[in-house]
Amino acid sequence: MISYEEVYAKLVKDSQINSYLDEADMTTKAKKEFLMYIIIQTLKYGKNAQGSVANLPHDYVVIDIESTGLARDKDEVIQLSAIKYYNDKQVEQFDTFVKPVQPLTGFISNLTGITAQMLEDAPTFHEIASSYRSFIGNYPIVGHNIVRFDIPFLKANGMTFGDNRLIDTFLLAKTKRVPASKYSLPTLKNYFDIHNRSHNSLNDCKTTAIVYQHLAADELASVLVKNHHQSIFDHQKVVVYGTFEGISNSQMKQLVVKYGGRVTQEISKDVDIFIDGEKLENGPSLEEKTAHDFFEKCGHLQIMNGGEITQRLKKIESAKWQCSGNDIVE
Repeated sequence: MISYEEVYAKLVKDSQINSYLDEADMTTKAKKEFLMYIIIQTLKYGKNAQGSVANLPHDYVVIDIESTGLARDKDEVIQLSAIKYYNDKQVEQFDTFVKPVQPLTGFISNLTGITAQMLEDAPTFHEIASSYRSFIGNYPIVGHNIVRFDIPFLKANGMTFGDNRLIDTFLLAKTKRVPASKYSLPTLKNYFDIHNRSHNSLNDCKTTAIVYQHLAADELASVLVKNHHQSIFDHQKVVVYGTFEGISNSQMKQLVVKYGGRVTQEISKDVDIFIDGEKLENGPSLEEKTAHDFFEKCGHLQIMNGGEITQRLKKIESAKWQCSGNDIVE
C-alpha cells in the first residue's frame, strides 16, 4: 500500500504535473501547499478510505475508562464514562468515579487529575458495572483503542459484549490513512483542533466522538489545512476589477479561484461578488457604476474593497508551513 509520503514524492517529481503547475505560474512554496492539499482532500475518495468501513452508524455509545495502570490482570478501573449519541447528537451520558482496592499512585493522579479523595465515596466496580453495561445496551460501541485496551480490560473484570459492534477510532483512522504522524487520541485531537482535556474518560469520550464523526464523514484534512485553504468565496461568481497593491489583476484572479471562487469577466445579475481594486481613471468607472446599480437592484451582490481583500489574502498566503512526519503544522 503506497504511503502518503510516497504519493507526494511521486507527484513532485512528475514532469507533466510540474509543467501544469508552471503554466499556472505557481511558486515552489505554492506548489508544495497545493499538492499537500490535493492529496489530503482526495483521500476521502480512495478505495482504502471506503472499502472496509462501510455503514458506519450515526447512533452509538462512545466509551472510555481510566485505570490505575495498563495491566488488566492486576490494575483497576477508577473512572467509567459513556456518552450515547442519536443521529450524531449527544442525548445521554454516564460518568462515575470507581473506588479501587489498591492505592492510587502519584503518576496516575497527575496524569488523570483524579485524586484519592475523589475516590473515597465512589462505588466499587462491581457495584456500578451492571448499570454501566445497561447504559451501553446493544448500541454499537465507539472508542479509541478499545479493541486492545478498554474492552479487554472490562472483560477481565467480568463484563460481556456479545452482540455489540465495536468501532475503534484508532483502527478507523489507520484504515482511512489519515495523514497524521500517529493515531493516538491526543495527536488526533490536535489534528482536528479539538479543545478537550485528555486522560479524563468523560472528556476523552467527547473527543473520540468528534474524531469518529470526522472519520465517518470522510473529513480527513487537518484543521490547519482547512483553515489555510478555506473557501473564502464559496463557489460564488466573482468579478475582479482594477489593480491591487503588490499583486497583479491576474494574480488576484488566481487567488480567487484558489479560495473557492469562479471568476467571470462581466457584471450581471448572476454575479455574487465585485472586488473593487484601484481604478486607473478619475471618478467612478463604468464597471463600478454597473456593480453599484446591481447592488441597489438585486441586493445580493457584495462589493469588496480591493485593499481589504488583498491584505486578507496576503495574510493567509504568508502563513509559514512545514512538514513534521505526516502532520502538516503551521
